[in-house]
Amino acid sequence: MLHPWGLSEVRHFARSPSRHRFLHGLAVLLPLLVLGLSLFLVWQGWISLRVDSIGGDASQNLRSAMNLWQHGVYGESLNPVEAGYRREPLPNWILAAHLKWLVRAPVGLPYADLVADPDLLTRTMQVNLVYLLALFLSLWGLCVRLIRPGWLAHLVAVVVIYFSDNAFAADQLTTLNTELPAALMMTLTALAFVLLRQRHHSGWAILAGLVFGGLVLTKASGSYLALVLLPLIPFLLNHSRRRSLALGLCVALGFALAVLPWVARNLIEFGKPAIARGGADVLMIRSVYNQMTPHEFRGAFYFFAPERLQKDFFEPYLGFSETQRECGGSLERLSRSLPCDERAFAEGREGDVKSFYQIGKRVLPAQIRAQTVMSGIKTPGDVVQQGVALDRIRAAPLKHVLVSLPLSWQALWTFRNQMTWFGVIANGLAMTSLLAMPALGVMWRKPEWVLISIVPVGYFLFYGLFSHFIPRYSEPLIPLSLVCLSLLLLEVIRRVGAPLADRYARGGGR
Repeated sequence: MLHPWGLSEVRHFARSPSRHRFLHGLAVLLPLLVLGLSLFLVWQGWISLRVDSIGGDASQNLRSAMNLWQHGVYGESLNPVEAGYRREPLPNWILAAHLKWLVRAPVGLPYADLVADPDLLTRTMQVNLVYLLALFLSLWGLCVRLIRPGWLAHLVAVVVIYFSDNAFAADQLTTLNTELPAALMMTLTALAFVLLRQRHHSGWAILAGLVFGGLVLTKASGSYLALVLLPLIPFLLNHSRRRSLALGLCVALGFALAVLPWVARNLIEFGKPAIARGGADVLMIRSVYNQMTPHEFRGAFYFFAPERLQKDFFEPYLGFSETQRECGGSLERLSRSLPCDERAFAEGREGDVKSFYQIGKRVLPAQIRAQTVMSGIKTPGDVVQQGVALDRIRAAPLKHVLVSLPLSWQALWTFRNQMTWFGVIANGLAMTSLLAMPALGVMWRKPEWVLISIVPVGYFLFYGLFSHFIPRYSEPLIPLSLVCLSLLLLEVIRRVGAPLADRYARGGGR
């Protein structure tokens, strides 16, 4: 039997006042459970937050925010303070407001003094608690809009929020990198698109465009995706062709209102219609990875796999070993940091550097800068570097596409806890569900599935093609990957469970 009660007892409960009281109790308790868990996780993050230092990318964000707060100039340069666009602006606009109104640091405080004071630095990082709570609430809202009945949506939200915190968000509270705000903006974009499909109002369409624009101002790679995604939006809306087209234009209008003023600012001040300036560095590193040999291509799947997979599968069954990843090993060039490379840099032997990453990050840019100075070229260095990187990629386009496979494999494994098989399996299932969701949404005629996944999948494909795709780049996709996994599991249960329930009912419980 599938139920401890008989079928008649189940039918009686379904019609009885007890059922209504039970459902009413769930309707009250489950939202309180979701809200309570969200607040508890934020409180836990607040009491454990302690920061003593700051990383490189985070320091650029902090300097940009401090310059905006103290001098009204957006840019990371300190001496002298100059306008710039090295980092995406939206998180740093928010950080500048946080520094001014909530941290209440002394006016004119030097950057060095702020980062040297653990108390001030910790208070600065508390901006992440706002992102954290907003992320949890947006995930909750997305579950409520996508899942029926309501009590099930609340239960799924509890699971998604808990694992989003455990696998990703809790680790982001001590940094000013943009992965946490990007995860929030990506989730809000998915929620805005779902609301647009369900409500068909021009106001929601403009709001969806504004939110998508906010995501692009947080992770600039989305500006390229917008050229493809914005024309697709009308086809995913459940309305007449004319109405859907009008709503799609409203989405584009909202996107333009968010993004174009910043692009215009950079065009006027720097002569480039861009959002941020870091693309040349990443593209150069990516071009160097195209030098992989066939052995390195196969070994990259071992090198970039989670440790559990390396130890329990690749090494015992496929013949790989840890020594291959060290200096002198056959996979040494896949490493980001080798002791022998550091010695080569210290001794001025840049030609002996092995690491693909270090060659693309330090060796080739230094050579390009030197050649540019010697030749007297007036073109900005990042423009020259980007041109060189693109030329290297165009020289072997097929190999470039093939190398995207192991790099994307690397970015697939982005959950924080992968020391256990549970963590590895959960990571693999969630990210695979996300990547499959657009195709499944089309196949099963579920446009909402396409709407929530098309943006993160677009980012994934873009990073796979045009970056070295370290796992950090795909971290903002984790919360939505958990939503996608939940939706897929519920659909599988529905498709398998409904026939079983019908068979049970027809058989009278036998």
